[in-house]
Amino acid sequence: MTSPPSSSIITTSSGLNAWSSWQRRRAVTRSGTFSPNSTTPPSPPRTASTSQSGSVVPGKLPSSTPRAARVRRGWVEGIVLLRLADGVRGRPLGSAQSAGRYGRLAPVSDPNPAPLLIGLDVGGTSTKAAVLDAAGQALGHATAAGGNHRSSAGDVSAYLRQAVTTALAGADPARVVAVAAGIAGAGSAAGSEVAERVAGDLAQVGVVAPLDVRTDLDIAFLAAAPAGDGVLLLSGTGAVAGRYRDGRLTRRCDGLGWRLGDEGSGYWIGAAALRAAVAALDGRGAPTRLTETLAGPLDVRAVTGDVRQDWVRAAAALTVGRTAALVPAVVSAADAGDPVAAGVVEAAVERLLGSFAVVADGAPGLDVVLAGGVLTADGPVRDGVSRALVEAGHRLHLSTRPVLGALVLAAQLAGMPQLAPASVTLPAPVRIDEAS
Repeated sequence: MTSPPSSSIITTSSGLNAWSSWQRRRAVTRSGTFSPNSTTPPSPPRTASTSQSGSVVPGKLPSSTPRAARVRRGWVEGIVLLRLADGVRGRPLGSAQSAGRYGRLAPVSDPNPAPLLIGLDVGGTSTKAAVLDAAGQALGHATAAGGNHRSSAGDVSAYLRQAVTTALAGADPARVVAVAAGIAGAGSAAGSEVAERVAGDLAQVGVVAPLDVRTDLDIAFLAAAPAGDGVLLLSGTGAVAGRYRDGRLTRRCDGLGWRLGDEGSGYWIGAAALRAAVAALDGRGAPTRLTETLAGPLDVRAVTGDVRQDWVRAAAALTVGRTAALVPAVVSAADAGDPVAAGVVEAAVERLLGSFAVVADGAPGLDVVLAGGVLTADGPVRDGVSRALVEAGHRLHLSTRPVLGALVLAAQLAGMPQLAPASVTLPAPVRIDEAS
């Protein structure tokens, strides 16, 4: 079964006009990296029609959009188009063909001469935002709480707004000409809904620009893959494997959410360890030091007179993200020689390799991008997966900064030259307290 890349694109004419005017003032190279010193003007921004199978419907800017965001610096509110997920079937990642139809562009009298790009990496555990200028320099980088609308606790919209505002570092949001986001939970089942929500959140902080919403798979693969062919194997809060050919996601396995799948993910590991610990306390399972190593992070308190009920009480407040955050404690117990914890880790490795095998379909010598907090962190899960893949003849690449893949898509959406992720140096992210 073939699964095309899922994307929802919302565009406004003002951001595109800002870039068009700016590039007449400052040259960039055509070679693929931004250069403030080049004297060679680039080609004008390209647009493309949607595929015949796609659909384009008119949309409106959210009513909550501040007036300042609409008229600041002479920017004129343009036509807003929402392209649904099936509008990008068969379009390669990061290509101008995936940019959509922008409609007629409204004139801009005095655009700001320094446009900005925003990349978003939104997962179950964290929401990351990075801001890049057209010279390829990072202005800001911020991390807030998890933003998966299906599994993250709290106000995910507020977390996104906090991350964007902090990453802008005081820059005028009207300078933003394109935004791209890779969002966990933004598959075809909810892609347009998530795109509309993100557009509204951005408008509330003054960002009204073309928006491309993808899944977190796409940006993770783009950030580290040496070419358009390969496999992404991701294990973070959730878990999924995806096969890419010519930049297109052609097949995927799992990524079905914590209720139905995500086998080998941080949540899966945490939940399996909790069940093993309680089974030991109940006499149904083998003794394990997980009863000690998990009691602290779980904040188990002796208040009921029955230790098992104390665990039930503590677990009642667990979110998906907090369950995934138990992975370091599980790994610690496994490293200390606990056979039960080691069994949980080994089972996670087997599940992840099983998902990989489904999408790889026996192909030899693949470029495999490992992504997500579980597979990019040092530890027995990554070690077990890496060992098996290398022994099978595959080449491994770590995607430690998926937000760079989002910036690649944002540059493409704005009609800028191809951005090389390796050329971008991001500062350490400003971490935003969930309570702020």
